[in-house]
Amino acid sequence: MNGIVWLASQMTETKIVLLCVPAVAIAYAIILVYKHRQFDLNELTLVIVDVVGVIGGGSMFVHAFKMPDAFSEQAKWTGIAGVCMAMLFFFQAVSVFRKVLASQGQAAAEKKDSPEISA
Repeated sequence: MNGIVWLASQMTETKIVLLCVPAVAIAYAIILVYKHRQFDLNELTLVIVDVVGVIGGGSMFVHAFKMPDAFSEQAKWTGIAGVCMAMLFFFQAVSVFRKVLASQGQAAAEKKDSPEISA
């Protein structure tokens, strides 16, 4: 238990980002292989930016608790902005992953519906 507490105390926003970005990229790659899809750099970049946004929003919220009482008004708005930012980017990331997960079924349906041209 002490090891977990120590590890949590050593984690900074940068370290969390550096751990989450490769994890998300690997998860994205696994989904692509499983769904037999082509790699899309724009899609991966969007997902990674979303994950970094969630981490940044969470970091803003946590930082608001550490602000001195003299900055209570700024702390409130920093916390509110952090929560809103984290939620916005979280749901955007979920939306992109849903698109990635559903795209193979849609592509198959479109291919099935399109008329074939034979020479």
